[in-house]
Amino acid sequence: MYLAYDAVGWFGMPEEVAYYPTLIRTGVDGKGVAILRYADFTVTLNVGKTSNSFLPSEINGLRDAIVMDNPAELGQITYQDKDGQEHAIGRNPIPIQCWPRRATSQPLSMTQAITRRNT
Repeated sequence: MYLAYDAVGWFGMPEEVAYYPTLIRTGVDGKGVAILRYADFTVTLNVGKTSNSFLPSEINGLRDAIVMDNPAELGQITYQDKDGQEHAIGRNPIPIQCWPRRATSQPLSMTQAITRRNT
């Protein structure tokens, strides 16, 4: 559930968490949906070991989004405005190798990439 670590690193500890697993034959979760509730917004995470997705990850606003190619490595980050136009806001931020470093470096990399955006 590295994506959960990413979400907590970016947004802080949620007020409430729910996880809805899809169990495989052995009784463990093969995939699932985690919902992290905050005071002013909700984060939904689709995670899994038994399925693949080639879609980018997104942080959605009301009419815009931040799109990441891979939240674990943050190779490219773009801002997609309300008209669907993409604006590069980060490319090749600090690579993240493992969880202990992720806890501090990844949110910092994300913040640096977003605040360096040229509009």
